[in-house]
Amino acid sequence: MMTFCRCLVLGICCFLVTQVSSQDCQSDTYDFHRYYNESHYLNLTTRPNELIAKFTVSNVRAASTSNDYLNVTVEGDQLIFSTTEKFANYEKLEVVLRMHLEITYSCTSGTFVGSYYQNLLEANNHAPKFSRNLYDVTVPLPLPKNFDLSPFIDDGKGITAIDYDLVNNTVDFTIGENKYVKVESLQIGDKEFRAVLRLKEQVLKLPEVVELNLVGTDRGVPAKNSSAKVVINLDSTIEYNEPPAFKKTFITEDFNAEVGITIVVELIPGTVHEEVEYTLVGEDVMFFRMSIQEDKSRATVVVNKELQLPKDKFFLNVVVEAKRTELQKAECVILVDLKRSGSSASNVTAVENTLSVLHLEEERIHEQVFPSRVHDCTYEIIHELPNRTEKVFSVDESTGWIVSSKFDREDTDLFASVDPPQFQIVLQLRCPSSAGSTILPPVFVDNIPYSIDTTYLNVIVDDINDHSPEFTYPSQDEVFAFPVARLSEQLLPSKLLQVVAHDLDAGLNAIVRYTIDDNDHFGVDPKSGVVYPLKNALVDEEPVELEIIATDRDGAEDGNVAKLKIRVVPALPYQMSFLQMENVNEDQLADKLETIESLTSLVIRTITGGYTSLGGSTKKQRSSNTVQRLIVAAFDEQWELISSEEFAKHLICSRKTRSAPVKIRPLSE
Repeated sequence: MMTFCRCLVLGICCFLVTQVSSQDCQSDTYDFHRYYNESHYLNLTTRPNELIAKFTVSNVRAASTSNDYLNVTVEGDQLIFSTTEKFANYEKLEVVLRMHLEITYSCTSGTFVGSYYQNLLEANNHAPKFSRNLYDVTVPLPLPKNFDLSPFIDDGKGITAIDYDLVNNTVDFTIGENKYVKVESLQIGDKEFRAVLRLKEQVLKLPEVVELNLVGTDRGVPAKNSSAKVVINLDSTIEYNEPPAFKKTFITEDFNAEVGITIVVELIPGTVHEEVEYTLVGEDVMFFRMSIQEDKSRATVVVNKELQLPKDKFFLNVVVEAKRTELQKAECVILVDLKRSGSSASNVTAVENTLSVLHLEEERIHEQVFPSRVHDCTYEIIHELPNRTEKVFSVDESTGWIVSSKFDREDTDLFASVDPPQFQIVLQLRCPSSAGSTILPPVFVDNIPYSIDTTYLNVIVDDINDHSPEFTYPSQDEVFAFPVARLSEQLLPSKLLQVVAHDLDAGLNAIVRYTIDDNDHFGVDPKSGVVYPLKNALVDEEPVELEIIATDRDGAEDGNVAKLKIRVVPALPYQMSFLQMENVNEDQLADKLETIESLTSLVIRTITGGYTSLGGSTKKQRSSNTVQRLIVAAFDEQWELISSEEFAKHLICSRKTRSAPVKIRPLSE
């Protein structure tokens, strides 16, 4: 029994008597109210029904918990913790490294609830697991550069992998060396990642089948990985439709209590919309109704006036989702401003817009970006992204405007963290203090705080056409060979070469269209840059000079241009060779030819050719047992065509190519 002087009243000490009942749950080593088992880190590979910990206790009749993974029992004077059958699935279903059990204890004196905490051992127990071992991908052609193949993989789900580990479970994807596809890693869940396969370049044609090995590696120590096979096939019967896209992706309107509000969301003209499904998403869905036009090209959204609008909200927010498949969808955000008149905050100066989106051209000083004054209050810039020492935006107090210095849209250092290039600015309204002013708390819509004194300013950087296209292939004044007219009719070469030019600008300013100076021998495809022969190509068997022009803005009159000059010489039968290489696929062909060029100091131009299967009962055999048969011409260091006989001598004299599986014959044979 213990006594304490509880209080002093008129000089008399009042005593409170307390007593610890001998019938309460007791232990010298265990705290029933809160216990942290810090001496033991539980291994996630522990088998079911295995002992974790036990403590000597007294006056404990029973103990129970609703936890799925750990069990607690009382056997005599022992409080025992053990794993359950479900513990084996903990990593697959949970994400935390500390388990919390609420335990109900039945003591001799009564019942109460306490907490038990169990730490888990960090370990890399699992390798990433792909959703499939084999992905068969059937695609149409042509397909543009950077195209994401996911819509054609696994019924539109794409390639996914999951790592069940609780830590270091980020999955990084790599793919075997190839000339068609690159891979990116994208997190789509706590432990799930998507392998996004994108085309390296525009693809105009594919071999019969492209087989790739995709590897997913986690970041554990040591790292673990697994692999899946990707087989890409061509199917010309498939029609690819671009994902749906809205004309406007963000709409904000003021609510009118008398006439209501009607908002029309519309897909961009030309979008294939017959199979598009519309859905309203968001916590404020109940306040909206939507009707869909019969051809599904647009939808009409109205505020449901029959319902009582919430008095504690300043905004209603809903998202219109247009979806064809899980990966092909578009969103339009609608924000309705519920204007309140006569409210308790009527004496508070509020921002006119909580969210504002502007477009500014690059390479200019902007002196009137956004008003910096609202009545007698002034905006202050409290955050600017991208964040760097030298700020782009500032407040000009003399003019009452937010201004900007010059910025370059193609500044990769400045805009490395944002795509497309843009600035995100947070403005806060500063007002002179006044008695009786009311401060209203921010309202959150989809985790975005809307406050009466804060404006979120999003500045999209518009591109100006300040770059000209640049040819990346071929180089200026290179020389190419093409059969004389009498041979072209027999060999039927489809092209001379494909030129490539890139532009650093964006949008229309970066779209390049190719043209060629007037001549009777060759033309150029304006989109792909393929230079092809005309009917009278080299009919007079004389060299020709060609000038190819790349114009941005899709060939507009005001577009910037780049010019490329090349020379084409006629190739006679004795100057062309029949080159054959076994077990070399199209991915390896360019490397093989470059190796031969480096060893012989020659420049090899391919006239025409292709590959042939040597047979085999399986896809794997057919893909590896192939023969590349090419008709080529070779130039020496002075850009003079050499004979097939001289070309063969160069190959024979090169020790490293002598043993390579390369066969050469004169075309005349």
